[in-house]
Amino acid sequence: MADTPGTNYFTRYTATVDVALTDKFGKASLIRCTAGNLPTDAGYAIGCIAIATDSGALYSNTGTTAAATFTAVTTGSALTVPTALTDATTTTGTSISDTAASLTTGIGLNMILAGLTSGTGVQVITSTANQTTGAALFKGDMVAAVAGNGLVIVTTGAYTGTGLATLTAGAMTTGVGLQITSTTGLTSGSLLRATSSTAGAIATNGAISFSATGAFTSTSNAGFVDVLASATTAGTVMRIRSTAAGQTVTELLNITASGFTTGYTGAMVTITNSSTTGTGSNLLVTSVATTAGDAVKIVNNAATLGAATLLNLSHTTSVLGAGTSMLRITSTSVDTGTTTGTMLDIAATAATAAHLVIITSASLTTGIGIKITLAGLTTGSAIDTTGIAATKQNFNMNASTGSTAAPQTNAPTGFFKIGIGGTDQWVPYYSAT
Repeated sequence: MADTPGTNYFTRYTATVDVALTDKFGKASLIRCTAGNLPTDAGYAIGCIAIATDSGALYSNTGTTAAATFTAVTTGSALTVPTALTDATTTTGTSISDTAASLTTGIGLNMILAGLTSGTGVQVITSTANQTTGAALFKGDMVAAVAGNGLVIVTTGAYTGTGLATLTAGAMTTGVGLQITSTTGLTSGSLLRATSSTAGAIATNGAISFSATGAFTSTSNAGFVDVLASATTAGTVMRIRSTAAGQTVTELLNITASGFTTGYTGAMVTITNSSTTGTGSNLLVTSVATTAGDAVKIVNNAATLGAATLLNLSHTTSVLGAGTSMLRITSTSVDTGTTTGTMLDIAATAATAAHLVIITSASLTTGIGIKITLAGLTTGSAIDTTGIAATKQNFNMNASTGSTAAPQTNAPTGFFKIGIGGTDQWVPYYSAT
């Protein structure tokens, strides 16, 4: 096309092209034609806009003034892709803005990526050297919404991937990977809620899984999972429940440690209470739904020779006074057990030469080793050894010397009662002189 001044009106200069505007050099800046007749010859300014009269699409000359190449900018109703946009000037304003104030049930931005395999639907890249506190790659502001979702990710397939949502911060040291913040109004809501209706066998990984593969250490008693409630005075920090009917072998808490060596000196579970007064408990176990089971059961089949114990109660600092006990067993019901239904039941079904109970104190002087107080006893016995064969020793005591008491010549000081074969017998005793 020859260089011709524009008329501000579309004027036909060739059989297929109309020109409205030209630049000062006479190169066409605005033309119109059908999409099939976009020119490729000379005479069109770089950036010349062409309007397709058959589709309404816009094209721009990305070639030269000597050989035009018109590339689609729009399809008439949407942005033509692939399209690359560059904004090198915007600093504090908005680079791209889409306002749809009338949108109600529609979709603001819809992307259909039916062929996506290992690609990325949306990618945002920022420079770590420029980003500061408060910056956000993605920010959804729900203003004052009281319902709806800020982010929804859905799949209907049998998903086996590594994460519907994945956060990776391989070099993080003191930062926070995921922060969920709520103010003082939370009541029946949840900051984090995981729900599953699976009826399958959960194996290998839990429904909620935390995994630490590094050889980390702990300081200030901080753990891999750390739960802190710094202001509650009457709340419950953690609760575990299982409410299904017909449970038989359900475990509510399973703590397993493997890989221990002979040098292990730690504690699998540590419970520390900072209270110094009051009647609270460090550990409270309430068993209200069992008749044949155990409220607490401790099994240690590895204990042999050495210093191992199944239950070790230790007290080393303050002095135990009146009302304080290392071990207290209390029952307020009208108990009637005479065999195994007792308050303390010690059974050794295979022991032969062992000592079943040992009480040791190398420092006791004026105290009492064993004290039995049975103020209401009538026809019962404080100690019953009738289960011992008649030819065996009921008691084994040390022999004493230095006494001048002679039973054959001196009257006894008094008598005490014992039962022999169910019959009351009186045993004399003499003054230790």
